[in-house]
Amino acid sequence: MNISLAPSFHCNFRCPWCYLSVDQLRDKTLLDLDLLDSRLRTVAPIEHVDIYGGEPATLPRDYAVRLLDVLQQHTNSINVISNFSIVPEWFHRRDISVSASYDWTARERHDQVLANIVGFSRPVPVLMLATHELCQVEPGEIAAVLNSINTVGSLEIKPYSTNQFNQHGMDWTVFEEWIKGWLKLDLNFNLVNRQILEQSVAKLYNAYSDNHLYISPDGNYSVLDFDLNDREYFRPIQDLAEYQAWCCAERNMVQQNTYCGSCPWQGHCATEHYRRVTGLDRSCNGFRNLLDWYELESKSKNI
Repeated sequence: MNISLAPSFHCNFRCPWCYLSVDQLRDKTLLDLDLLDSRLRTVAPIEHVDIYGGEPATLPRDYAVRLLDVLQQHTNSINVISNFSIVPEWFHRRDISVSASYDWTARERHDQVLANIVGFSRPVPVLMLATHELCQVEPGEIAAVLNSINTVGSLEIKPYSTNQFNQHGMDWTVFEEWIKGWLKLDLNFNLVNRQILEQSVAKLYNAYSDNHLYISPDGNYSVLDFDLNDREYFRPIQDLAEYQAWCCAERNMVQQNTYCGSCPWQGHCATEHYRRVTGLDRSCNGFRNLLDWYELESKSKNI
């Protein structure tokens, strides 16, 4: 099982695409670590834990150290996802990895974020959110900067999803074309999107949510779901029985969907989470067009 853990939703600033409310970002409530330990024992074995937020860098140092102590009783694979505007001392621990969210000039304090990536003590996996605005920038312009930094270990470009606190326009075909641009570049770092496409084409990628749970600051399990307006949100799950039922319902929803049901990549497409609304009118967030293109280009050795 993979766990995404938010010990607190508190953050030091708000991004225009944030999936949390203003009140949540101001709330400094911390997840009870005894409750967390109990939750993790229930879902064992655990393959990997991501610590996110909010902003993990704002956690009190003593709490962060105790949090890592608890997690290391359950897994030896821990990653912290940070906006990297500040870098606390515990980020440099060698028994964890730290990923930096860097969205070119779209995010507040982007100059400081880039400087912190440059000055970090080891290579940093970089996460980038492909909003509609960012997709207007030529990939080569961004790649030229990242190629010049030897502490950029990898780059994963994630698509933007509308959520219950902001709804920016996004066309999946725009995202697909932008990723094609990145795939054609010579990069000095690993492009994680290429790995995902390779795994999808080989039918090795699991697109379902049956191996991924979220734990929120109140200690509740949750899953990433979409409401009837196709807005992303965290849906609370009472126990593992409800989680398993939800996973079955997700699988049935996909298999019964006319568009997904006829897709050759069903169950292995490049989505992180299946949406309720999909189809030819919107393309899809499994990126079938991109997968079809990548399979052909790979066979012809064009990429």
